[in-house]
Amino acid sequence: MQIPDGHSSKNLKTIMKHQSTTCLNQGLNMQNSIDPAQPRYEANGTGKNLPALTADQNRLLQYLTKSADCFSLQISHDGKYIYYIKNEKAGSSIISRNIANGDEIPLYKHHSFVSSLKASPSSEKISLDVSLDGSINTQVLTINSAGETVRQIQIPNTICQASGWMKNADNLVVWISGFDKTPRGLYIIDDAVAWRPLFIARGRSWLADSSRDGRKALVINRPERGLSHLYLVDCSTQEAKPLIPLSLEAEIHFAQFSQCEKYIYIVSNINSDRYYLGIISTIEDSPMLPAIIQAYEDADLSIFSMLKKGGAAAACWTTPRSTMLETYNLIGSQLQTRRKRAFAHIRELSSAIDGKTIAISSSSATTPSTIHALDLDINPDKVIVPSRNRDFVEPEYITLQASDGLEMAGWLYQARSIASRPGPMVISFHGGPEAQETSAFNPLYQFLLKTGIAIFAPNVRGSTGFGKKFAEMDNGILRKNAVHDIKDCVEWILKNGLGTAGRIGIMGSSYGGYMTMMGMTEFPEYFGAGVSTCGMSSFLTFFKDTTPYMAEISKREYGNPKKDFALLKSLSPYYKLASLNAPILLIHGENDGNVPYTESLTAFKKLTTLKKDSGLLSIPNEGHCIFDKENQALIYEYITRWFLRFL
Repeated sequence: MQIPDGHSSKNLKTIMKHQSTTCLNQGLNMQNSIDPAQPRYEANGTGKNLPALTADQNRLLQYLTKSADCFSLQISHDGKYIYYIKNEKAGSSIISRNIANGDEIPLYKHHSFVSSLKASPSSEKISLDVSLDGSINTQVLTINSAGETVRQIQIPNTICQASGWMKNADNLVVWISGFDKTPRGLYIIDDAVAWRPLFIARGRSWLADSSRDGRKALVINRPERGLSHLYLVDCSTQEAKPLIPLSLEAEIHFAQFSQCEKYIYIVSNINSDRYYLGIISTIEDSPMLPAIIQAYEDADLSIFSMLKKGGAAAACWTTPRSTMLETYNLIGSQLQTRRKRAFAHIRELSSAIDGKTIAISSSSATTPSTIHALDLDINPDKVIVPSRNRDFVEPEYITLQASDGLEMAGWLYQARSIASRPGPMVISFHGGPEAQETSAFNPLYQFLLKTGIAIFAPNVRGSTGFGKKFAEMDNGILRKNAVHDIKDCVEWILKNGLGTAGRIGIMGSSYGGYMTMMGMTEFPEYFGAGVSTCGMSSFLTFFKDTTPYMAEISKREYGNPKKDFALLKSLSPYYKLASLNAPILLIHGENDGNVPYTESLTAFKKLTTLKKDSGLLSIPNEGHCIFDKENQALIYEYITRWFLRFL
């Protein structure tokens, strides 16, 4: 297959060989040559004078943020070790945990931040996605099980992410977007660092699975947010056969070959309001609908994994309140439940080739992340990385009605230190909007609660976890209804005596930052202060300045900037900032490739011109997600000081 626009496979192979041996060092040298700029805080009006934290508050803040985040869980093929990323101050460590004795073995340390880890089928190699500058533009490293570097791939100003490993030869599949005129898509890289196209398509694609002989691959492609397709790809010819009718408006989150490879298990919401476990045949010549193996009316299948031997499988079923972990014997479409166990929240699950061991990462509102190893035949579970607990606040799950009668839900955290009620209250909106507020541990919430600020974290329309219909209730022009949900949440707080107008704050990150600005400009009479982190201020400039693939896939969710110009402008808080009458703090990583830093910078400049009380906290060398522990602590500090000052 020839790459169009003058780039042949041979040319790209040469480039990749050069990049793999030189670009990492160039990236390191470039990073070292950058002036180590510190976060900057600018403010207008009363935002210039924020109260300092007390000594006790500072100690608590350090306690909440000093502990490393452990994520991207992978279990070794033999079930003896768990690999994960440990993000710490100024970098990431790759850790191997011995399941038998719990010993922690540091494998690799990188001065930048690692966002994803994937172990090869043999567990002899581990791929790492690394961001040298905190942005979405990542490089790929591979290390061996001894922690030695095997391969380094970086293409400047490009998203290069490890998508998965082929089963037959431990060949890595990467997804590349933004490299010159190279088509966006998946590429296979072998041990000689030669690469060839696997699947070229618009949107976002990833490798779901491959056949044992390496001839076939299952690829999921997401051309738009809320829409994805499943293909069976011939790895030699790149011929891609749709397995599900492309006309269906649905999502496919997971696909995996059965042991005999005559069937494919999928996680999807095709012809359903909920995600379920389904099965399709690999023999049929035309696209087909899956047969449902397991489904629940009030739960989504969020994680599924087939163990490699004995027909064992594990699944996480998520409800608005909790997650149920189920393990099965699964042969073809015949399913027998082995064990069930409830958790407040399961973040990740990984399974071993031994057919009996799985590892999960779980948390609750009062317990930070805990890593468990579970033997399907033995009780109890083995805790590999224990959690910490320090008298944190347990939230209450509540339901409320929107003004149009729609039922919504959320989590109410009551501050214990307030002697008289109501005290200050902050409404927190999650990002996405294709996401869900759960009772997972949130260090910012617990810190605000210790300072006397209560939290209400709702799931307004557009959130996931309540069915496909609910998740699509904010698409396009329907976003006006989602914005109105902000008012309904405030009025529920007032009606129940949980807050008073003027002492209610609002905050959120990413899409939650957008909701913060919309709430403060549409309903200014309710709010005493707000904090928007990495939020969109204008859909028009978002589409213009964000990463091209992000702009491409977001049109179904938000609208087309050419066809829906007037709608997107009416839904952009930037053009309503004159109506804002409460102080707002904007926080943003300067290398954000999802929601560009200019979304907050231009809003702050306009607020300055309008002489509105406002602040801007700029974080250099960080992107859409803030990785550095000191920067996380700084953000929590400024959010808290802002609300203590104005609420």
